[in-house]
Amino acid sequence: MLHLESVIIHTRHEFSVNKKNTILVILLVAIVSSIGTVFAIGATNIIFKTSDGITSHEVMRITSDGEVGIGTATPQSTLDVNGDIISSGTITSPTIETLRCNNFNRHADLSGCNFSNRDLRHIDVEFANLTNANLQITNLQNAILTNANLSGADLSGANLNAANLNGANFQGANLTSITSVGCFGIAIGIPAQGTLPVCNLKV
Repeated sequence: MLHLESVIIHTRHEFSVNKKNTILVILLVAIVSSIGTVFAIGATNIIFKTSDGITSHEVMRITSDGEVGIGTATPQSTLDVNGDIISSGTITSPTIETLRCNNFNRHADLSGCNFSNRDLRHIDVEFANLTNANLQITNLQNAILTNANLSGADLSGANLNAANLNGANFQGANLTSITSVGCFGIAIGIPAQGTLPVCNLKV
């Protein structure tokens, strides 16, 4: 398929030069030299190149993971630019609050964060501060919540199956309609509503 502004090459495998395709390569080089832009689909990536008529230079690629690299052949994020960026518009980034509420680490401060209806299976937030957090209908299956502070948190409808709740503080938390099959550990505190039907709750 040939466009006036670019060449589109569709291949299922990496393209290499040999006796059988030398003529094709010469033809493509001639076309590319006159047009100046190559758009190629390789085995795993979409690669964009420019040509000065002698050699071609990669300027951008989209990896099989959907990451875009400009000036780099190995993008490490959704958009990875190797060089300066000039914008006439507004470039926005996550707020400090958004970054704080997505820091699922031990001792993290997640107080007041909204995790409603999120899938947080297997997270390890031991000793984390989750006071007054919204955990409604949140999937916390196999989560490690040992010694976490969940006082005042809303866990109504949450899934705590197989979660480690040893030492977790549920003082004033809402535990209505939770599921906690196979959860373990001895939690502490007096919930405002509901109970831990299977796990031990020590007042």
